[in-house]
Parts: sequence; C-alpha cells; structure tokens
Amino acid sequence: MLSYLFDLIIYVSIFLLSYFFILLSRKCRRPLNVYFIISILFLCLFATFRNYDIGTDTVNYLAFFNQAQGKSFVNLMQMQTFSEMEVGYDFLLWISANYFHSYRALLFICALLTVVPIYTVVQKMEEKSAAFLACFTFLFVFWGMSLNVTRQSIASAFFLLAVTLWENKKCIKAIIAVLCAVLFHYGVLFGVLMIIVPYLITKIKNVHVQNLLFVCAIIILSSLAGSWDVFLQGVLKNTGGVLHSYTRYITKFKTRSTYLSNVSLDHYIDFVVRIIFVLTPILILKGHINP
Repeated sequence: MLSYLFDLIIYVSIFLLSYFFILLSRKCRRPLNVYFIISILFLCLFATFRNYDIGTDTVNYLAFFNQAQGKSFVNLMQMQTFSEMEVGYDFLLWISANYFHSYRALLFICALLTVVPIYTVVQKMEEKSAAFLACFTFLFVFWGMSLNVTRQSIASAFFLLAVTLWENKKCIKAIIAVLCAVLFHYGVLFGVLMIIVPYLITKIKNVHVQNLLFVCAIIILSSLAGSWDVFLQGVLKNTGGVLHSYTRYITKFKTRSTYLSNVSLDHYIDFVVRIIFVLTPILILKGHINP
C-alpha cells in the first residue's frame, strides 16, 4: 500500500509539473517554445527511464529490438515477427537498434510521438476549461496506458491531431496526420469510419431519413457486437502480415488469455483514483463543490 502511494505521488508530481508548463506555453505567441518543450520532456524522460517491467509491450519490444540489431531494414521486414507489425514501428525499432544502439532511445521516441500531437491539440484549445479537461484526462487516464499499448497510443495521438486539423480546415495536414497514424496501427481506419459515416448522415437534409439511417446503424452494430470475433476471423483468415496477426488477438480474447484476465483489485483502485483526480477540479470550477 505504501509503495502504491509513493508511486502515486511521483506520477501526480510529474503530471502537475507537465501541466504547469503547458499552461505557460499557451501564453506564448510561438507554438514551439521552451515551456512547451519542458512540458513534453517531463513525460518523455519519465517514460524513457522507467523499468522495463512497466508495460507488457515494453518487455516484448525489447526482444524485437535485440532481433533487429545488425540487420538491414529489408531483411527485417522479411521476418514474420516484424512483417506482422505496422511499418512505422518497424522503422523505429530498426533505427533505434542500428543507429542509436539504445532501447531507451526507442522508448523516448515513442513517448515523444505520443505526447507531442496531444499537447499540440491542447495548446490550440481556446478555452482554458477545455484544455484543462483534455490535458488531465490524457495524463490521469490514458498516459499510463501509452506505456503499454505503444503503437496504438502513437496512432491515437496522431488521429486526434488529424481530427483537430480537419476541424480547422487544414485538410492536407489532417490527411498527413491520418497517414502517420496508420503507419503505427491500422485500427485507426475504424476511427476514420466512425467519423465519416456520422458526418455523411448529417449532410442528409431529410430528418426522417437521418433517423432511419441512424437506427439502421445501431441495429447493425448491435448485431455485430455479439459476433464480431466470427466476423473478423472470416474477413482476415486469408490475409497476411499485420492483418493476419489480428486473428491471434481474437483467439486470445475468446480463450480469455488477454490483459483483462490479469486485472486485479489494484487496477480498479488505480482507475478510480485517476477519475477522481480528473473530475474533482472540474466540479470545483463548475461550482458543484465548494472546497
């Protein structure tokens, strides 16, 4: 229990320092300033020098890093292990193993590619309350997950940046950000569909047709919810490379050999504490709590 409290104090201190400097960064005219860099470095250095047993993927990718040493990128991509990962992360592994010769360099780059897009979005938010909510939600809920699901976190960060750029009418930059996200995880394409389909529905002027399409979409999603594993296995069974690797995850899910099977009471306590840290300041700002 004392160890958990000590870890919590360390994490919260790093988060608050990072948030303090991103606030200072928002007051500067230039987006890229010394405060912005410091706010990012707090998180990136903390992620870089963490113990290798923090995050299941951290240990797994260390083995991949060792395999990548001394190989050309072409030879690397011919190996099954690397052909079943997105090319963006393969390239990071190869660069870190053969040029930086440091696994911690890979951890730093991954943290950088996760934090920079998200903090760029936070910095562009005009309302302080929105920036506060976005930043604290990322720090107290999702940042810890980024130490484990590395590729997915990088992809999600670039996808969030893409959505923001698209809303600001910067379409070309948004498309580039989506392509960067796809390089690290193909699952981003599902996110693109989840945005495009509702957008197209809202463009239909007839309200009754909108409602009908919305109900149909809900029915289809509900039907797939109970048979998504069978559906995806049928679609992906004849594919190779990255797409084929997803069938293994489906099998593990069906046999309950997943991360969820290792969830303990400490994980739930940690999740509740994170939610409290996010919601309490918001309720205070809204006047629902009088400290």
